[in-house]
Amino acid sequence: LETSKTILEKEVFNLRQELSVLQESKNSSDVSAAALRDELDASRSSIGSKHIEISKLEAKVIEMKEDRDELKVKYDSLERELFQAKVDLHQASTQSKNKEEEAE
Repeated sequence: LETSKTILEKEVFNLRQELSVLQESKNSSDVSAAALRDELDASRSSIGSKHIEISKLEAKVIEMKEDRDELKVKYDSLERELFQAKVDLHQASTQSKNKEEEAE
């Protein structure tokens, strides 16, 4: 009976040691999991920031395209005005020459 008791005590001791090792392993795994969760949260935050930055840049591109379109309209209008001014100048020059020729 005493031998069985001693054997059982050794088994209990060994099982407690095994349990202790498993508990340490679990604690280490919990720490690793927490670190991975923190890293995942940081990555998600970074991705969110990048999406915000992309949205701002897309808005800026749209704004710049609208500005470009407005400038194109103004440029086209100025080109027409310049062309009309050249036509008017040519007509005025022609009329002036005709008046000079009539005066002669």
